[in-house]
Amino acid sequence: MKILIYAHLFPPFKGGMQYQNLQIVQGLASLGHDVEALVCKDKGTGRFVKGLDFPVHFLQKLPFAPMTSLTGIQRLNWAFIPFYLIKIRQILNKISPEIVLVADETSNFFWGFGARLFRVPYVTYCSVPLLALYRRRADSLFSGGFKHFLGGIPYALIRKMFKVSYTNSELVLAVSNSTKNELMKELPELADKIYIVPNSIDDHFFNSKCQDDAVAKLKNVLGVSESHFVMLSVTRLTIDKGVDDVIQALSGLSPSALDEIRYVVIGEGPAESYLKQLTEDLNLNRQVVFVGGVPHLELMPYYDLCDFFILPPRRGAYESFGRVFVEAAARSKPSIGAREGGMPDVIDDGRTGFLAIPGDPGSIREKISYMMNHRDELLHMGERARRKAENYFTSRLVAMQFEKHLEGVIERHRAASWRK
Repeated sequence: MKILIYAHLFPPFKGGMQYQNLQIVQGLASLGHDVEALVCKDKGTGRFVKGLDFPVHFLQKLPFAPMTSLTGIQRLNWAFIPFYLIKIRQILNKISPEIVLVADETSNFFWGFGARLFRVPYVTYCSVPLLALYRRRADSLFSGGFKHFLGGIPYALIRKMFKVSYTNSELVLAVSNSTKNELMKELPELADKIYIVPNSIDDHFFNSKCQDDAVAKLKNVLGVSESHFVMLSVTRLTIDKGVDDVIQALSGLSPSALDEIRYVVIGEGPAESYLKQLTEDLNLNRQVVFVGGVPHLELMPYYDLCDFFILPPRRGAYESFGRVFVEAAARSKPSIGAREGGMPDVIDDGRTGFLAIPGDPGSIREKISYMMNHRDELLHMGERARRKAENYFTSRLVAMQFEKHLEGVIERHRAASWRK
């Protein structure tokens, strides 16, 4: 197949969706398909793509307005819409793909403006069900007052473009059961063409051996001894990711249990100051270690160091998958997540980890205490987590699912052409 992957979000900018998009392109290319990517050029993207073995085309953006959202200052990038449509048309004419995969929500928004103009079959991929989120915000159009009306216009426009993109696509692929269900609530008429294709992770997480020297060095830097029970979170530090709930859960443990614990938090974000202050207020500075940002493939020693991974976000259906849980599983580590969104697709409660009640430090504390008191069971959970990840989330298996759906669309178009 000749495939164009359209993805605004792309490495080296940090984020799960950026690396998800890279994995999609690499996975399909590894199956022998002729794949090219159209991505938004961010700081460092030009240098990053030089090491890739597939062609990458660029869309421009404002350097100070990131593409991780469609709202706030990021709306300034909407001024590029006419140029994006022209560039997309030029790329389509130049490479003549058999099919396009529109790979993230930002791309779906911009694609919506030209979905009826581009004469090429396309498939959309939904990783976060923003239609439902923006419905509530768009409702402010009708909630009274000129200010509310103006505030609701951008969200109404985003919803409209999502709907156009999804409705005109040949198929809508959703990252999890939760995301599929949210899409079906918003667009029930599309129920018959929504299928689930999960994220994959970089195969290095499966294939790389544990580097004992690197783990030993980390222990020394972080002040972790062999006797410590190590918990790990890897996330963007926002208020809804549940790191604060973990910290509050720790504060309720006995002094003897706290002496055993080290909680390593990797990430950066707007809630960093709040989380550090909370840690200080609860007198947990010795237990909680903030590492800051870590390059993606340098995360493995941290996973190898920990006893289990923990991240119980309060984002509900908008935490639609959770690649970090799969990365932990690939390193044979069980996880504690939340029983909402896409996490139940990844974590088998009681077998490969636990699903806590989001926003409930007591529920999280209960799961932490169980793991501390059943360390032998953690090893078995980690082994089961690894097997599940190997059976569902490797790059090749997920790429083959994309391949099946894309080939099916192309075959239907060929059959329709022959009938004509």
